[in-house]
Amino acid sequence: MVTHRKSSNRINPDRLQNVIQLSIHSVKNWTSHNQPLRQSKRRHRSHGGHVLQQMNNDKPGIDAQVVEFRDFSSPVHTADSKAESPQPVTSYSGKLAETSLVPQDETSTKVRRQLPHLVPRRQARVSYFYVHDVFCNLLCVGSTSTTSSATTSTSTSSTSTTASSTTSTSSSSASTTATTTSSTTSSTSFPITWNSTAETIAGIAAGTAGVAANELYYPYGMALDSANSLYVADYHNNRIQKWLSGATHGTTIAGQSSGVAGASSTTLTMPVAIVLDSANNMYFTDRGNHRVMYWANGASSGTTIAGTTGVSGSANNQFYMPSDLTRIASSNTLYIADTFNNRIMQYLSGASSGTVVAGGNGAGNANTQLNLPFSFAFDSSSNSFIIANYNAHSVVRWVLGASSWTLIAGVVGSAGSTSTKFNAPLSVVLDSMNNMIITDTNNDRIQFFLAGQSNGTTIAGITGSPGTANTQLNVPYWAIIDNQYNLYVADTFNERVQKFHYC
Repeated sequence: MVTHRKSSNRINPDRLQNVIQLSIHSVKNWTSHNQPLRQSKRRHRSHGGHVLQQMNNDKPGIDAQVVEFRDFSSPVHTADSKAESPQPVTSYSGKLAETSLVPQDETSTKVRRQLPHLVPRRQARVSYFYVHDVFCNLLCVGSTSTTSSATTSTSTSSTSTTASSTTSTSSSSASTTATTTSSTTSSTSFPITWNSTAETIAGIAAGTAGVAANELYYPYGMALDSANSLYVADYHNNRIQKWLSGATHGTTIAGQSSGVAGASSTTLTMPVAIVLDSANNMYFTDRGNHRVMYWANGASSGTTIAGTTGVSGSANNQFYMPSDLTRIASSNTLYIADTFNNRIMQYLSGASSGTVVAGGNGAGNANTQLNLPFSFAFDSSSNSFIIANYNAHSVVRWVLGASSWTLIAGVVGSAGSTSTKFNAPLSVVLDSMNNMIITDTNNDRIQFFLAGQSNGTTIAGITGSPGTANTQLNVPYWAIIDNQYNLYVADTFNERVQKFHYC
């Protein structure tokens, strides 16, 4: 049931006190049933990256009983963590989409909503408990909010799901909007909340394309390193830009700063997805050159490690406009979305040719086929690929070694804008609980799906309403999350990267 009510943007003192009391009670209740919370200094566990932080150390004036306990280093996963046991996060990455349903001159006028790109990758499954930060509650009290909550409880014999939705509109136009999804897994509840008003952290906020150091031209895939520096595949500028945290401009670290395309070891043509290893060496798809490159940290040139430079094809040593990739660190195995060949390829370490592990049966909507797979995430808990099946308007699961997929979300072959449909999904992010974040490109929105659910919640953008406001997106290609669960979106047709803060 949906209700509408007006709320003041001012914080009600009584309600504020209740929020604080509830937050403290939640922590006390959690500690009484679980391990003692040590009120020592900040502590990090290498397994899952739990953070236990004495709040009065960082936020003076707050009683030491109020404790924040989060496990958000695992939702993001490093590029190297995908098929391994959980480990401390050192880098993060995500992906984007494309611009035309058939290959064409990519430098021509923007063709709205046609092709996608890449997506996030990696998923080491880590169970975690999360006690909601009291400051998130304080931030959201009295704010304008669109709230959608879903609770999923799982037992050994059955699974039950309940969902409720509430929309509130504030009387103040300057208020903060937040989108909240509440999830319960293994009897532990945690809220997932983002402000719906973003800040521009790369590119020009007004949506101006260009080749200057502070500009982007079709931003696609993204990655984050341990210092929160942002790596952006600047697609039509044929380069990869690195934006230090808080910087107003980027630095070219691969390709030419002038934007000149090429097929040499120092030039790129339409790069898409980026994966970082623990030393910040890059692996990326150089789409227009039909190859995958390795570029050492600080190097001025790269090496082709898969594909044949400048030659497209369907042989096992060739690609046709590859988009996404994932690297398994323990074995140095690469998985690559060979988009226009409608397949996912596996390249073992040092191999000169690959093996088809998903698709490869032509473009189509049958469960043995893929239809422009632009991006995928690897779910190590089920040894499977979660694939954004762009032209089939669906997200599917393909278990490694299987000959067909199963549907996860969307309606195969049917585009739409409801909570159960997509219009050209481009990138996929999995968090440590197997919740999904999908860039629903042609609907100008980002959708969140609780694990096992096919009904999504819009967490960024306005469905079917493209624009340049900080609450809007315009054909978003890529999304990633950082270790604080902040959401980064490549707002591709607005030529910018937007950050939606977790609250």
